[in-house]
Amino acid sequence: MRTRLISIVLLAMFLGGCGGPLSEKQLAALEDLPVAERVQRLEALMAKHPDDERLPNLLGSARWQLYEPLEPQARVETVKGDLRADPENAVISKLLGDAFYDLAMAGQGSGYLDSALFAYENAALKAPRYLAAVGSVGALYDEKEDYEQAVTWYEQALAIDPLDVTTLCNIGASHYNQGHYDVAVDYYRQALALDPDSQDAHYNLGVAFAEANIYREAISEWRAVVAIDSTTAVALQAAKNADLLEDVLQETIYRHGRKSRRLRLEDSAGGRGQPGDD
Repeated sequence: MRTRLISIVLLAMFLGGCGGPLSEKQLAALEDLPVAERVQRLEALMAKHPDDERLPNLLGSARWQLYEPLEPQARVETVKGDLRADPENAVISKLLGDAFYDLAMAGQGSGYLDSALFAYENAALKAPRYLAAVGSVGALYDEKEDYEQAVTWYEQALAIDPLDVTTLCNIGASHYNQGHYDVAVDYYRQALALDPDSQDAHYNLGVAFAEANIYREAISEWRAVVAIDSTTAVALQAAKNADLLEDVLQETIYRHGRKSRRLRLEDSAGGRGQPGDD
């Protein structure tokens, strides 16, 4: 009888029935469950812990695994059906944005980006502290090159989680694209203070240094990207940038005391740096 009682108590604690905050260990244990069961558990936990800001992101990741095997158009229709069944569900609204975004990326029409933005904003309206939804609105405005709006949404994301490295890199990139290089560098440094192995932060910091004509530091940051993981797409681009800039520094031609050769660089967030004449 005692064993039975203990097991029930432990189950209640695992599900949050005792009212205490959920530990990282409890949440990590869910990763061992089959996806469908994990979704059910997370939905139950969200009902018991509506203020736990980790749960919507975890539930979104789990539900996406159910949608991911579908073809892009079928995925959109499936998510739409789930949203019709539960219209106030912010997580499903956000995933509808993801599904629309995938359609746009598959070349089905840029209009799907507007549909994705609407879905993301709808999710953020339903759940203002849903980090993934708020950050996704910022990312879509970034993609549409409306950098002021992007910064506004990224600031909301930072208000939810000031330590989110992805948001810090993204808001830095938006400031960079507006020419606010010092502000961008500050955000990249904040990101690296939290995660020294952030390839995006190192890469974008390199671009900002290159824009400021601080070339050796730019090369150093790009070499750091490669040292962290040389197999990623950003590392391949960083290696090209570093090699090319090394060549420029070695072969720069001076005319009338000024540098005449220029190099154009692209960063991972879509902004451009162009080191050139002093």
